[in-house]
Amino acid sequence: MLSVPNSLLEPKSSGTNLLLAEGAKPNLDDHLMQEQPSKASIPGEGIIAKALLARPLTTTELQSWVQVGEGDVIACLTEMELAGNVVFRSDGKWHLVGGL
Repeated sequence: MLSVPNSLLEPKSSGTNLLLAEGAKPNLDDHLMQEQPSKASIPGEGIIAKALLARPLTTTELQSWVQVGEGDVIACLTEMELAGNVVFRSDGKWHLVGGL
């Protein structure tokens, strides 16, 4: 059995990391480990990332901080989450992944 190693600090990695702890061989295939090409900038990403750099925030707090329409903030957060730049955690707040 093969498993792709992931962060020990990320709760979503627990299954993969458990498999590795139980003896699965890590899949270190080069094409899986290569950095993905950068995507075009997400509109509003910079100001949201700057806000989250200070501390994790709720959606409502972000809407107040960046002062744009609700749909715009949610759409931006969705795109940023899909790109792996932010994560919504069980504390009810958005967290920046990896810094700016």
